[in-house]
Amino acid sequence: MRPLCTLLLVLATGAGVVPAPAQSPSPSENMVLVPDGKFWMGRANLLAGEEISAMTAEGMDDSPAHLVALDAFYIDQYEATNEDYAAFVEMTGRRAPDYWVDRQFPGDRARHPVHSVSWHDATDYCESLGKRLPTEAEWERAARGGRDRQLFPWGDFLVPPGGGESIGDLPDIGRGHFAGPSGPIEVGGFSPNDYGLYDMIGNVWEWVSDRYEKFYYAVSPAENPQGGDGSVPPLISWTE
Repeated sequence: MRPLCTLLLVLATGAGVVPAPAQSPSPSENMVLVPDGKFWMGRANLLAGEEISAMTAEGMDDSPAHLVALDAFYIDQYEATNEDYAAFVEMTGRRAPDYWVDRQFPGDRARHPVHSVSWHDATDYCESLGKRLPTEAEWERAARGGRDRQLFPWGDFLVPPGGGESIGDLPDIGRGHFAGPSGPIEVGGFSPNDYGLYDMIGNVWEWVSDRYEKFYYAVSPAENPQGGDGSVPPLISWTE
């Protein structure tokens, strides 16, 4: 599971997150409660061909795998759609994504996930709904669906034993939509993970709230990590 604190171009599935019930009003429709608890965050397994890259600085930003405890939180069940984001653009006068025309999304893409928005726009969108972006730790716990130390939310094989899922003429590639020539598909196209969350793998990349820090996993707090602040020095001196 690659960390989501690199440069991304889309809005978060968790647009957004609200605190657990004891700390906030009732969540809005189509939100899922992720229970409190511990999980192993970070990559515990390597894909074929990654052994060499994992020994370089570029391959260390999602390791070491480490045990993290999180409070319970709610997260959106689906990725934010063009239709969802259009209401925000209309309300705020915010700049529309570049692929929209005259501030209108393509007519057949109302239920497709919005993309090509900035982190600041994503943050403001969540706040307009009384929510926030998830932290990277929250996102990964939600994406794993309660399953630890596996490459995918359903196990260690891209196409699980017994086959994956297909939509129309899309290929059978596990349980997510990857690099389709026509771009993203409608949200909720594939089966949800064990938490009942859709599109936590494939379709579009998703924003999180954390500031990126390459070596943060080595010093991350054990409870409710919020991301780096730019102060963590490299643990090893690397030469080009």
